[in-house]
Amino acid sequence: MRLMIASVLFLLAVAAVSAAETADYVVITHQENPVSTISAQDAKNIFLGKRTTWPDGQSITVFVQEQTAANESFTRGVVKKTPQQFFTYWRKALFSGTGTPPKSLPDDQTMKRFVASNPLAIGYILPESLDETVKSLEIR
Repeated sequence: MRLMIASVLFLLAVAAVSAAETADYVVITHQENPVSTISAQDAKNIFLGKRTTWPDGQSITVFVQEQTAANESFTRGVVKKTPQQFFTYWRKALFSGTGTPPKSLPDDQTMKRFVASNPLAIGYILPESLDETVKSLEIR
């Protein structure tokens, strides 16, 4: 009986890890940005305004999505907050004078257009929206 319970718990743990590794978003940047990988912590810090420059010292331009599936998945997966907590975090930063929220965009197409037109930009889209106009960043 213990072996059966242990087996079931193991299978549930493996399934949870597999589901967590399948991202419902792709972090993107401009095609000419030399950065191709970032750590999970750096990604979180960028979108929380705690890291504001690329490795070459240039300012990062951050874009987020409004209430979309990509936003829900991204904020939970990278920022480790619910979309409401993320919004509240930036609202507090704005009112306390400690930060300016990233520009919010309505959808994947608009996100790609803004990121493709700004060499210092970073954002996220659904994986099926990825094309050659932007470059995906690997998060490690």
